[in-house]
Amino acid sequence: MSQRWSKKKKALATTLGGLAVAGLLYSWLPYRVAMLQLFFWLGGSRLMIPLEYAALDAPDYVPVAQADAYPPDAEVLGLELNGEARAIPVKRIAWHLVVNETIGGEPVVVTLCTVADAALAYRANFGGQILQFAPARLARNNLVMRDLQTGSSWQQFTGSATDGQLAGGRLNRIPLWRGRFADWRERHPAGVVLKPEQSDHDCCAPNDTCPVMSYFPSQPFLLQSPTHEDDRLPRKERVVGNCPAGGQAMAVPRRQADNTADRGPGCQVYCYWFAWAEFYPNTKLAPNCDEVVNDRAGPGSTPGRRQK
Repeated sequence: MSQRWSKKKKALATTLGGLAVAGLLYSWLPYRVAMLQLFFWLGGSRLMIPLEYAALDAPDYVPVAQADAYPPDAEVLGLELNGEARAIPVKRIAWHLVVNETIGGEPVVVTLCTVADAALAYRANFGGQILQFAPARLARNNLVMRDLQTGSSWQQFTGSATDGQLAGGRLNRIPLWRGRFADWRERHPAGVVLKPEQSDHDCCAPNDTCPVMSYFPSQPFLLQSPTHEDDRLPRKERVVGNCPAGGQAMAVPRRQADNTADRGPGCQVYCYWFAWAEFYPNTKLAPNCDEVVNDRAGPGSTPGRRQK
């Protein structure tokens, strides 16, 4: 009897000791990062992203003059299409990643990948079919969306379908401005902005409080191994990039492009350097924003080839 209880006590002590060690390790950031990377390597993003994020469909808007809930320096994504100007606060879309919308009579999808810090907008139709999108998973450290009509997967950064019925297709990109709410409101006084939710979602993004994800701005780790590395800039240097149709992909550090907001929307992409270099491995680093902002990306702009 005493021997049997001794074995049980040893097993209990071993279990408790293991849990204590695991708890101590989990409090260590590199361990948490490694566990998250393993989770994503095993395909966990297919489960986590659809559970954590749901697309925002046909949201309500209010005139910019009535949106006092948003501070002047709140970062927004601005679109102007067929005479309609709308703005979506970055911290709000961060809770959804995908917004399905109709602007100026056209179906539009506005997207944000918080991993790559990349925001892009596309016309949400392909081959005459209107598509609705939902967050699906992560690939190449970038959001992959799924359209609800065919189940095809679409890479957020390129707007191209990577698998499914529409594989090989590409959505047409729409110019998307990114900057301060006060600047957008001054430029579009008759425009509208996403209706305030009167909750923490209006002022706090998910990554602001996540113990791992909140380290993205200052730490070099990535959730997935990149297929292309470019050490000309730190991985998480924020850049403004552009790839005109048939032309040279270019990027400039965002700290050197502070006046981009005064140059018009353009078709530039705001993102981390690692993401731009991943999809445009042959990119040129521009000395200033003039070369980037003055170019326009056509609907057929082609990302750089994937390198392994």
